[in-house]
Amino acid sequence: MRPMTRPCNSIENINSMPHRLPWLCILTMLLVMVTSLEAQTSATNTTSTHVPALTPQLMTKMLQLIAVSGSNRELAAEFAHPLGLTATGQSWPNRQVASYGIPSNFNHGFAVSRGSDQDVVLSLRTPDTIYVFRSDRHGASATALSCDVKNGNIITLNFVNARKALDNEIRFWAKNVDKLIQMKTHPELPKESEHSQQ
Repeated sequence: MRPMTRPCNSIENINSMPHRLPWLCILTMLLVMVTSLEAQTSATNTTSTHVPALTPQLMTKMLQLIAVSGSNRELAAEFAHPLGLTATGQSWPNRQVASYGIPSNFNHGFAVSRGSDQDVVLSLRTPDTIYVFRSDRHGASATALSCDVKNGNIITLNFVNARKALDNEIRFWAKNVDKLIQMKTHPELPKESEHSQQ
């Protein structure tokens, strides 16, 4: 009696080498997809767990400093529009305060809108480059531009560099805001001259 022929979809046939290769390809593709998804999730978590340096307490102090020593300014459209603050060709009306830091030819600016929007713009002017950062009032987001002082070329900074640079600027104000408020609210102390930042 002849043995019964096994069907072609039996386990033995599926596990044979000619049939095993497609399954190995599928498993490899799935592994690559899972690894990619984990990497994306890790990157998202790194961004979302970033602790903003602009605390409510610091924001309150900055608004106090701006109130006592700030000046009304217009952020030029060349900066305002790429930062997403205004439509094309429109400047951004703001009230800002500025201070020199270390090195002494580095000028730091902090501005809030004179309108209803809650945006914050920080800036840093060095001898060669102007950096402008847009954030919300919690420091939780960052869009940034840099401008070459000599040729006027403006470029957008990538998110990672913008985030680090923005945090550095916020730390500058966190370190100096109390001293600056004291200098502006106590006439007997020498006052630091006000400076404008583009």
